[in-house]
Amino acid sequence: MPYKVPIELTNTITLDEMDSVKLLNRKDTKFGFSAEIMDELIIFMAERYRSLVVEEKTATDYHTLYYDTPNFKFYLDHHNKRVNRGKVRFRRYGEKDCYLETKLKNNKDRTIKKRKKKKSIPFTLSEKSQSFVNETLIDVNAEDLIPQTWVHYKRMTFVNLELKERITLDIDLRYEKVDLEGNVLRSIETPSLMIAEAKQDGLSKESYFIQFMREKKIQETGLSKYCMATFLLNEEIKQNRFKKKRLFLDKLHHGNY
Repeated sequence: MPYKVPIELTNTITLDEMDSVKLLNRKDTKFGFSAEIMDELIIFMAERYRSLVVEEKTATDYHTLYYDTPNFKFYLDHHNKRVNRGKVRFRRYGEKDCYLETKLKNNKDRTIKKRKKKKSIPFTLSEKSQSFVNETLIDVNAEDLIPQTWVHYKRMTFVNLELKERITLDIDLRYEKVDLEGNVLRSIETPSLMIAEAKQDGLSKESYFIQFMREKKIQETGLSKYCMATFLLNEEIKQNRFKKKRLFLDKLHHGNY
């Protein structure tokens, strides 16, 4: 069943008002946890943060198509803990805005995101898109990239303007393995999993959200949605360094995806 917000969120913020906390160069801190505490977290956040509302909706649909090489270079770079690792994706926010995005996690543990607006999500990279990828990422040839995985979810966003902090809560996650024409080969859902992420200039001890996570003894996981989708959808792929994350998901869902 889709997650339902337990209260009305009245302390809101618009996209235009949120421009001051875009944080395209930032410190990311991710947490994965059970849906059992989600209601408590939402109530906690509503009292301390402003909630993003778009077209009268507090949860926005995100549809992301990840590109990788045929042998999953981006996934393996993350798995092998390589510094200066990247991602390439097309993402549609809601029903309108669509972007080609590259993300670079550098050796200073900073995430640098670059993006370019697009009309739609394609299953081949145009010459202009290839140039954008090659200009913004290192150690990859965009001509080698192919569509690999869809990740679909709903996202709630909470904003603390004083700390320049955004908290995103991702719910109702679904992952799809695709072929070169975009046909879905396999699909998996993880309805009991919630993924939260604090996006800040630097990790702040004053963050109410971080304090909540610590009080609940929920540790940072570094849980990449793309990497998780990749090892769930491709049983044969190398994943020994993600063993703890796999066990966490197995325990959370009792082996039922």
